[in-house]
Amino acid sequence: MRCFGFLVYMLLSLFVLSCSNGRVANLEDYLSPDYQGLRKNSMNLIVADTVDIALPVVSYNMFCNFHLYNDSLLYCSSAIEGAQLYCFNLSSGRFDGMFELDPNLTFTKQIGMYKVLTKDSIFVSMYPQPGVLLVDGKGKVLNKWFKEDFEILSVQEKILNEEGFGISECSRLQGLNVDGNKVWFVLSPGSSTDFSGRPDVNRHGVYDLEKKEWVQFMAPYEGVLKYKGIGGYYYDMQHPYQLLLHDTLYVTYPVDHKVYMYDAVNGDFLKEMDISPSVASDFPYPVEKHDDYEQLNELRRSTPYYGPLYFHSGVNMFSRFYNIDPDIDKGKRVVIIYDRNFNVLCEKTYPINDINGVCPTKDGFLFIPYRPMEEDTVRVVKADIVSK
Repeated sequence: MRCFGFLVYMLLSLFVLSCSNGRVANLEDYLSPDYQGLRKNSMNLIVADTVDIALPVVSYNMFCNFHLYNDSLLYCSSAIEGAQLYCFNLSSGRFDGMFELDPNLTFTKQIGMYKVLTKDSIFVSMYPQPGVLLVDGKGKVLNKWFKEDFEILSVQEKILNEEGFGISECSRLQGLNVDGNKVWFVLSPGSSTDFSGRPDVNRHGVYDLEKKEWVQFMAPYEGVLKYKGIGGYYYDMQHPYQLLLHDTLYVTYPVDHKVYMYDAVNGDFLKEMDISPSVASDFPYPVEKHDDYEQLNELRRSTPYYGPLYFHSGVNMFSRFYNIDPDIDKGKRVVIIYDRNFNVLCEKTYPINDINGVCPTKDGFLFIPYRPMEEDTVRVVKADIVSK
């Protein structure tokens, strides 16, 4: 009886501890928004400038994965042409050039994620095999880390070692996190396209470019994707986003209302917070079979969708966007601004066509409207975060 009583006591203690830590192991609770912060409504997003830039090269004028360098050079990859990277000078209002990686030399068919350190120092993740390239402004390879350099040992991450892995492109909405000689990657078992969404894999890996070795793995799925069971979502709904800020790694997901925070030094989980906007609704249950592509496509077309978490250093604020309806013609995109404690300072709703492309700046955003018929001109709208 004493042993039984002690066992009951331990189970109750573990339950109380789990509740006090805010860890709710229940899919239904994660599907529903449960924001506990303040909605201050103290900031606004206003249009500060609009720049139309002539595009003197043949292009579909459809871009993704935007990056602003030195407050004036806007980089973007082609959403259609694969391994092309374009550059637009916002100060002069001119096209600043583009390059296309040679797939025969780089083994890269598509620029998924990249990071511009200088105009002649650009890191590009490889696709479909894992690896990273350092190229100059004309696409010339300066250094490379191919698949053989990216071997993961079984003692580091058993599943990625046994099944192989790919570098997730994060729906081509996010760039690489580079910190000195270390690059932070989002990884998927098998390949960069993750159809099964296994919850038992550490999906964030830190790679040392100088030593050519992995130094840390952390952060398996949390929330909706952790507790979805054997079911699944469309593959791009299962790719985590990550934001490295000082010694904290912020992890968010397309189909989860929360942000999950980790100690970036030792990988320890710190806490989770619901940061949903006021218009957020319940996420649907996953499809029972992760290979039922008809149901998965229908789920993707009808499900709200979060973008990455951004940080704006000039105003010391976070942001992310939320698609109320993914439909390109009638959908709405809500931009949410937060303070450092994730109190909501602003929610502003736009037609998705008006801000088809989103690039964070230090004090706001660059929005790129959807204008497929304007093949020769790229429009960039600068929006600033200001006090009301």
